[in-house]
Amino acid sequence: IAKGNEKGYGDATRFLTHWLEGSGTPLSVSPELFENKKVKEAIEGTYYYFSSEYHGQRKNIYDNISNGIYEFNESWDRTLTFDPVLDQKNYLAYGSASVKSSGKVSVKDSGQYYEVTVTITQNKFYDKYDWNNGEGTGYINFSDSVEDAAMKKLEGKNSYGAKEFRIERIKSTNKVINYRLPKL
Repeated sequence: IAKGNEKGYGDATRFLTHWLEGSGTPLSVSPELFENKKVKEAIEGTYYYFSSEYHGQRKNIYDNISNGIYEFNESWDRTLTFDPVLDQKNYLAYGSASVKSSGKVSVKDSGQYYEVTVTITQNKFYDKYDWNNGEGTGYINFSDSVEDAAMKKLEGKNSYGAKEFRIERIKSTNKVINYRLPKL
């Protein structure tokens, strides 16, 4: 942990310390993580689903539209993996994680088309800090590889009882996507 701090791996060492302490309570991440290229790409990927997924749901829209409008809440998740070479700090802290964008979808019947308005109100970055069998990392002493299975054995075995926990950060947004959806 001390070597990780020396190398500037703040989140990686903070998460490892918290895991070893064994409280299992969630930890928050810095809001700056939303500025990371991989995180931005994953969020844009969820926006793509919001703007394309309803083409396959036109029958469902037709069946549920009432008084010319159909509104529902929706969310999309997308997994991302940080690059171990280009973004080593985040790779060591998270490895892989997910983003989830949530909001409201409003569909109005405008005669020939359905007018779709998606208002995304939040993006959430989240991960479960755990050790997965079959994987490995140079995380512990930052030079030799350590098998995740060996780390998993520490859960509940030391005086603290190492324990998995959730990592997350929610960021409010107001992203609006408008498009026309041809009727069947």
